[in-house]
Amino acid sequence: MDLVSEDSSYWVSSCFETEKKFNFSKLRTESSQRDYFRFNSEEKTFILMYVPSGIDESINAFCEKADVFRSFNVKVPEIYFRNDDLGHLIIEDFSDNLFQFNINHNNASEYIKSAIDQMILIQGVEMNENIFDRFDSKKSLLNKELFIEFFCKKHLGIEDKKIPFQIINEGYDFILKKFYDMQLCISHYDFETRNLIYLESSKTGVLDFQDAMIAPYAIDLASITKDLYMEWSKSQIDEWLNYYLKNNSNIKVSSLKKLKEDIEICAMQRQIRILGKLSQVSSTLNRKDRLKDFPVILNYLIESMSSYEELKDFSNFLKIIK
Repeated sequence: MDLVSEDSSYWVSSCFETEKKFNFSKLRTESSQRDYFRFNSEEKTFILMYVPSGIDESINAFCEKADVFRSFNVKVPEIYFRNDDLGHLIIEDFSDNLFQFNINHNNASEYIKSAIDQMILIQGVEMNENIFDRFDSKKSLLNKELFIEFFCKKHLGIEDKKIPFQIINEGYDFILKKFYDMQLCISHYDFETRNLIYLESSKTGVLDFQDAMIAPYAIDLASITKDLYMEWSKSQIDEWLNYYLKNNSNIKVSSLKKLKEDIEICAMQRQIRILGKLSQVSSTLNRKDRLKDFPVILNYLIESMSSYEELKDFSNFLKIIK
């Protein structure tokens, strides 16, 4: 949706008890099926979030999880108005200070530690399966199927007979075995620089949390410390991970070395998922913004997998198709 419809515009005006027509500016969409628009009312800005009907990213999931997160002091946007028929929410505007565009080597430690503070709060949320789905084997196997069907077949155009199904299956099974040996907690599931905003309060605002679920603890750490688009030194990463170990009271991790191993496994599972998901979004919604990230993701997977004997064949396959 590139423009706000008349019905939507009328509803927004009614929320503010005015006949004034607001001016809307569309915000980024990237791989999301949702659309966002910013508008002004009495010198204050708000965000109109539009969720199309018939998709998994429901308004109800967003609102339910927002309530839970706020009760655990996680900094998520306030929800001011809701219209389920139109698929609309009017929510708090956290500004444009996205980590993605504003983090640099001078402020990185301040930003990342602030984000880790929020992650620790999320990991302390009660694992209520009435609200949060479990990242079970069915979901993780779907990630593999998306990788094969949409990345290998549709995006790259590889024929079935040229896809090494056994290598992919055995390699992915190896990753999953280690993946599901980890302690579970609530995970944001996409805790990356595109979904984090540094606020004037020096806290991190958390966006796009509607997919949060019960999952291995290191997923969010992989998302924020294994940023594939910024180069961090080993000493910086060690500083952030030690900060997590010192301040986290919900997850038991035996050592920094073990923490790094768990993050590496989660990062590989995550990047396989991303290749499949973004290829699906590109194919079905024609949103191709993230396709430019594929070379970086592939290089990361090739290098990471090559350090595991069990994943070297998978790594070699990725080298061939890169």
